[in-house]
Amino acid sequence: MAEGVIVAEENGNFLLFNSAAEEILGIGPTDTAPLEWTERYNLFMPDQSTPYPPDQFPLTRAIRGETVRDVELFVRHPKAGNITISATGTPLKDEERVQRGGVAVFRDITQRKLAEEEIRKLNEDLELRVEQRTVALEASNKELEAFTYSVAHDLRAPLRQIDGFSRILLEDLAGKLDPEAQRYLGLVREGAGKMDRLVNDLLGLARVGRQELRRQPIGLNSLVEQVVADLAPDVAERQIEWRIASLPVVECDPGLMKQVFVNLLSNAVKFTSTRVQAVIEVGVQEENEERVIFVRDNGVGFDMKYAGKLFGVFRFR
Repeated sequence: MAEGVIVAEENGNFLLFNSAAEEILGIGPTDTAPLEWTERYNLFMPDQSTPYPPDQFPLTRAIRGETVRDVELFVRHPKAGNITISATGTPLKDEERVQRGGVAVFRDITQRKLAEEEIRKLNEDLELRVEQRTVALEASNKELEAFTYSVAHDLRAPLRQIDGFSRILLEDLAGKLDPEAQRYLGLVREGAGKMDRLVNDLLGLARVGRQELRRQPIGLNSLVEQVVADLAPDVAERQIEWRIASLPVVECDPGLMKQVFVNLLSNAVKFTSTRVQAVIEVGVQEENEERVIFVRDNGVGFDMKYAGKLFGVFRFR
């Protein structure tokens, strides 16, 4: 058998010392008192430098009537070098259950300990790299937020100038401008307005990234109704059929969840603008024991070959 087995009487006389035990320890049975075993067989604590206490050796404890399991010892093998063993000690009793000695069974676990140490080092290295990358990511996020705010605020001033001077030209020089020039100025103001809305969206996205979640139970129908009401002035002259199902009460951050519906429903309104009769649906369905909330419309849609890239901007949020 691969395990070393040593059987000894109470006085320390060996009754069995198999070949595996001799191979693992590097020394065979000797006429040595139990309290001298740890010195004779070069046994140390797992720190590899402290001599193993003679009275705590598993075989010695087994002779005292104790049962010990999976005790790790360090052995300075005369040929194989340093090895680690795992030992179990149990009392040896006769047919009348009278204590007669002890039995020690042990095996070489050096390779297992080396593998565990390697895994431990790899985990430490991985944790360190994760920590370093987390710090770097947080720094990058802060830089990105600062850049976003800087760009957004710096863009607003020239946008106001573009819009303001275009409006002044339209108002003060209306009689001197031909229709084509007025149309061009109108397009300039319209572009400035779109750019301003994009800047606001950029700032909103940055705020969402920093905002802490504040979860509370809320009915999703109330959030959807608020968003639809907010959109009403922009769609007053359009024919939109809203199909809103009975949505569940969920635990979420109301502000952030409302922003989700603002984004989805605004897109639905935008991309159904070419439809005479727009249909925008908010529903719920069961998928793999989960409730999935969806927004669906009859708008222009998008090319499915780009579906994997469509939400890439939100991938790490």
